[in-house]
Amino acid sequence: MSLFLYMLTAAVAFGAWRTKSLTSGGALAAFIVGGLSVAGFGFTGMAVMGSFFFSSVLLEKALKSEDKKEAKGATRDAVQVMANGGAASACAVLQFFFPHPVLFIGFTAAYAAAAADTWASALGRKSTEPPVSIKTGRLVEPGISGGVTRLGNLAAGGGSGFVTVAALLLEPEVFSVVILVLLFLTAFLSQFADAWLGAAYQSLFQCCVCGEKTEQTVHCSKPAILVKGIRWWSNDAVNFAAVSSGSVSAMLLYMIVTGLNIY
Repeated sequence: MSLFLYMLTAAVAFGAWRTKSLTSGGALAAFIVGGLSVAGFGFTGMAVMGSFFFSSVLLEKALKSEDKKEAKGATRDAVQVMANGGAASACAVLQFFFPHPVLFIGFTAAYAAAAADTWASALGRKSTEPPVSIKTGRLVEPGISGGVTRLGNLAAGGGSGFVTVAALLLEPEVFSVVILVLLFLTAFLSQFADAWLGAAYQSLFQCCVCGEKTEQTVHCSKPAILVKGIRWWSNDAVNFAAVSSGSVSAMLLYMIVTGLNIY
């Protein structure tokens, strides 16, 4: 069974590369992340990861949701894959060596948080209302990190809920109503952590040729000028921090609610 799941993971990664959803490096990273999910949680881990990956890819392709301001295009690379899947992979590795129920909560919360962010970005770009900065409350240009819309917030809830429900259907004995709600909320709220980190710290550049603000370090074939944030604090760093915070928060709340001792 495990061999079949690893082969299926490889086939999905290859298919994502062929359809230009992933770069070659991104496909390799996806295979590694998927393989770790299988090693730690078996079919359930692969299915939870798949609920994030397929829903996000299909949503972005259906909406043709690509932001010209992003440093990278719609084809995801290895760093982007690890930014979204790194926290879940850590939970899977720990589960392989030190099995514990709380790790499945962290694993699920990580992918639910990643889905919340991806859905919010994909649908938020289609909003007819202008985004506002989560930090200042002022209007910002569409595509600028830290901007939120009501449609994007609703989409974040949809992404979080989709992955949470998928996990519930796969492992119903793990979830009480309270745990289910906490898992959904921590993943959903991580989207706001993502937006705040983006507004406060993520690098933003301005083209010295056309004046456009962008996440790209080079624009119009010229080096762009840093106008906000920390140069190395990219969107990938923001995503990794937000997803990780959602995963850790869910595990801590699970232990508090259940009175669980990790030892």
